[in-house]
Amino acid sequence: MHKKSHRRFPVKTETADPLLTVEESAGVLRVSPHTLDKWRTYGGGPRYTRVGRRIRYRSSDIARFIDSRMQVSTSATA
Repeated sequence: MHKKSHRRFPVKTETADPLLTVEESAGVLRVSPHTLDKWRTYGGGPRYTRVGRRIRYRSSDIARFIDSRMQVSTSATA
């Protein structure tokens, strides 16, 4: 039996930026999903998108968020 694909446009998986769920993103950042919820509400977290009713994070946005908070000393400001 031939399955019908829901994908309208072909996506090259080797160049696509994977979308992560809230739980996956929280795992990468080592924070709780609730923390991501608060960041989305009040600001300060990584960029996100909605896919339908679901929240998704690009893996590159998670990496950029981490990079933007790198510090070299406790007295350095971000």
